[in-house]
Amino acid sequence: MPNQVSVLPLSQNAKPEVVRRTANFHPSIWGDRFLNYNSEDKVILSHKVREVEELKEEVRKELLASAAHHSQHLSLIDALQRLGVAYHFEREIEEALKHIYATYIDHNDIEDDNLNNVSLRFRLLRQQGFNVSCEEIEEASYLNPSASHIAAFSSLRSHIAASSVSMLSSRRLPLFRGLKVKPEFHNSVSWLGHFQLATRGGLVVCEAQDTFVEGTVFAYGQTNSGKTYTMRGSGTEPGVIPLSDVDREFLLRMSYMEIYNEEINDLLAPEHRKLQIHESLERGIYVAGLREEIVASPKQVLDLMEFGECLELYLPAVWCLLGDFGVNLGSCSWLEELVRQALFRGLDHVAEIFEVQGLHDKIKLVPINLQNSPAWYKEKVYPENKVPALEHNGKIIGESLDLIKYVDSNFEGPSLLSHDHAKKEFAEELFAYSDTFTKTVYTSFKGDTLKEAGPAFDHLEKALHKFDDGPFFLGQFSLVDIAFIPFVERFQIVFSAQWNYDITAGRPKLAKWIEEVNKIDAYKVTKTDPKELVELYKACFLFKDEIGQFKESLTTNVQGMLDFYEATHLRVHAEGIIDEALVFTTTHLKSTASAISNLLAAQVTHALKQPIHKGIPRLEAWRYISIYEQDASHNKALLKLSKLDFNLVQSLHKEELSDITRWWKELDFARKLPFARDRVVECYFWIVAVYFEPQYSLARKILTKVIAMTSIIDDIYDVYGTLEELEPFTEAIERWDISSIDQLPEYMQICYRALFDVFEAIEEELARQERSYRINYAKDAMKLLVRAYFDEAKWFHQDYVPTMEEYMHVALKTSGYPMLTAVSFLGMGDIVTKEAFDWIFSNPKIITASSVIGRLMDDIKSHKFEQERGHAASAVECYMKQHGVSEQVVHDELKRQVDDAWKDINEECMRPTVVPMPLLMRVLNLARVIDVIYKEGDGYTHFGKEMKDNDASVLIDAVPI
Repeated sequence: MPNQVSVLPLSQNAKPEVVRRTANFHPSIWGDRFLNYNSEDKVILSHKVREVEELKEEVRKELLASAAHHSQHLSLIDALQRLGVAYHFEREIEEALKHIYATYIDHNDIEDDNLNNVSLRFRLLRQQGFNVSCEEIEEASYLNPSASHIAAFSSLRSHIAASSVSMLSSRRLPLFRGLKVKPEFHNSVSWLGHFQLATRGGLVVCEAQDTFVEGTVFAYGQTNSGKTYTMRGSGTEPGVIPLSDVDREFLLRMSYMEIYNEEINDLLAPEHRKLQIHESLERGIYVAGLREEIVASPKQVLDLMEFGECLELYLPAVWCLLGDFGVNLGSCSWLEELVRQALFRGLDHVAEIFEVQGLHDKIKLVPINLQNSPAWYKEKVYPENKVPALEHNGKIIGESLDLIKYVDSNFEGPSLLSHDHAKKEFAEELFAYSDTFTKTVYTSFKGDTLKEAGPAFDHLEKALHKFDDGPFFLGQFSLVDIAFIPFVERFQIVFSAQWNYDITAGRPKLAKWIEEVNKIDAYKVTKTDPKELVELYKACFLFKDEIGQFKESLTTNVQGMLDFYEATHLRVHAEGIIDEALVFTTTHLKSTASAISNLLAAQVTHALKQPIHKGIPRLEAWRYISIYEQDASHNKALLKLSKLDFNLVQSLHKEELSDITRWWKELDFARKLPFARDRVVECYFWIVAVYFEPQYSLARKILTKVIAMTSIIDDIYDVYGTLEELEPFTEAIERWDISSIDQLPEYMQICYRALFDVFEAIEEELARQERSYRINYAKDAMKLLVRAYFDEAKWFHQDYVPTMEEYMHVALKTSGYPMLTAVSFLGMGDIVTKEAFDWIFSNPKIITASSVIGRLMDDIKSHKFEQERGHAASAVECYMKQHGVSEQVVHDELKRQVDDAWKDINEECMRPTVVPMPLLMRVLNLARVIDVIYKEGDGYTHFGKEMKDNDASVLIDAVPI
């Protein structure tokens, strides 16, 4: 039962007894500790200020001088930020990181890269908002197959694409150009595909005049018992991923090996962008950057396709919409019709692009459910169940090389295989050698590269001497050239960039062959971006072993592992490799504590609990100063600057808190409103976390007073007020008219007048700055907040448990963060514009994400206490009731949503940003406060030793000089 307190009548004319809840909040532990502030002697203070200025100049010079030494430059910038003095060097740091971004990302000019530098560079650039790709530390499509990856990648497939050429997933798939189905075969060609669509993918269709059809090998998992699986399956029939383990053999290794070295090109996109394939535990296999939608019926799919056409989306995005659509369809009768319509509507769109009509008349689509394959399919298709397969004249072909040769022989257009017997025989030899060639070169990356790879290139040089009637392997361009050119091109780039080695040196035939292939227009659009290729090589072969796992040798570099771990917290969506890296580094760092120095062990222990990116900057600076001091290589001027600066800024904070404490004491809420939390010091700590810099003194005072008042209002709604009292209270705030006060009970009048006075004082200050317009945004935000508070109060009093969707619609507002964001902008000076306030009220993703973090972390840690005292259902209760799952399952799901919200925040801080970065930092810092205060419990409501120590570190304890 909720705790209750009775309010007895004060006279015979008083209203009947009112039964109220009470939370019995612990009183403030600080008392009058911050009421009085003793300012430092002005002479001593002036001396310290001068010394700080001198040290700043010295550090500034060292920062500029270190630019020539990449590793030193990164370390110095990192130290400036972690020691809390970066705000003195904002311009210099911005210019330095711009230079690093241009030099080491755009041009791959990397001379001393290692795990430490790559990780640190990635984190610093992303912290500053530079949109550096995860390829900086990612393996991407060069990931070699391990037992777990084979299962997870088993249904990897290419996008739909339309062009005269394509270089897609299977490296065996040739570049067909102008290929036409022979007229006599128009009605006998069928592409047999798996259209249950366990993951993303589709059929490759191409252009031109009559008909052009092209397919990609899709791999599916099959056990040695012969049973075929889709990826996820269903509750009664699990798929590949749920069943996979090291003891089960999947007959798809060769199919995967044919896929993993290639990349997907979206050839419909004007810029021919490359699409990165990723894997994560949450999403399975997916393609980065493509919009996905969950659909449950054919109508929804077609509606989405119409929506895509309105937005001029390309066909690959339409197919991505089908995503996991088919997994649970079973043998639904409308599946075939759905896919037929979707594909043919898509083909019409492609035909329209290329001014070709009626393409779908040339194709017969046969949907196959591989979980329940028809007998004829099992008998005729290869045991691996590869799709698509080609049925032609009663013959079904599924192996990619065989399929290519068959298409070349039976379809119109110039043949890509010679009819000459000697050339045909030589082509077969080269096809057989192609796997050996690529394996040899890739393996050489792990050893003596130039010595081991040289003979492979010599073999190609020798092969090009075989026929002298042209520059290609068979004299004229053929499928053999297509089989080798993607790899030779990539190897040429990597060898040049990493070893300054020209693979054509001393190999004139190879040089001429590469030159001639590059003249072919069909090939040009498929070429690899050299910059991306080198980054992919570096990520794969510097940090991963031969089976695609992070090298165990990395674990011996604990500082590098720690840097890598810290970098992973800047991850965004669709970066599966960084998700993996977070798990890897976390696991190994946990196991290192007993084998490393005490200083490094302390850093590891703290980082595992509180990563830099999610920490409160001021608190992290206080902790890092002592660590930096123990580093033998520390910069003495920077260390002294950080100590003096911390103490000077802390003195300012003490003075501000003294003023705020005096204001709070005059309000006397502890006596007048004893049901509410007395947490003004904690409120100020919260706001120092949002912005600690001296120039934001006014902003801190404004936001602290508003958040303190909001805490009282929250307790009125959650703890003390009756529904009959809360309705007029809500309406009074929405009217924002002091005359409304007479309609309220006495305790509400006390709160209402104080709130009114706070905003009136803020308005007067803004008027002096000629920024009066801002106060109306703050008032509107407060009105939205109390209306949401009232909605939750109604749920409680009506004993209503909303769905998660209903709950989150309201709870994102009751987190208070949209309102606090608006108020945080009030005192920030000229950087804030009217457009910035309009942006807040447009529900931007970053504010929503920060609110999700605030709401869900609060709910996870406080819902038991709140339910005991009587409170509206939290996210935990709502999710449990709606989905019928355990509390632990709910906690795991909510934590996953919090992780996703952090990724949203990181994405929204990438340049170009909608509003200036200093404004986004307020939103980011609000999320950081929640991560610290609610990590182990509700540290705001139930103030414990850890939070007391945190407050003391920032607001009381000076750093020893």
